Amino acid sequence: MINSNHAGEQNGKDKFIIEKVFPPLDDLYHLLKHLEEEFNVEIEDKDYVIGRKQMYFTFLHETLHAFIRKKATWVFSLSEDEIDFIDEVAVRF
Repeated sequence: MINSNHAGEQNGKDKFIIEKVFPPLDDLYHLLKHLEEEFNVEIEDKDYVIGRKQMYFTFLHETLHAFIRKKATWVFSLSEDEIDFIDEVAVRF
């Protein structure tokens, strides 16, 4: 569990990265750290007032594409346009 103090939170996040629980999220964390270093500013939860819902939506949307590709392999027997159509419609449900 991640500590509530900042130093503990940092260590908790670093532990998450090392364990490679879910590499795409690790990549986002590394991107955030790089941007913080580049701009010399630390981003906190409260800084995501507007974008938080969009981040969740994007994560869910892209993750559902992965589920469809794993569970509905029959879709790949269709044409590219049909695959795109079914894939995009399905993730919106």
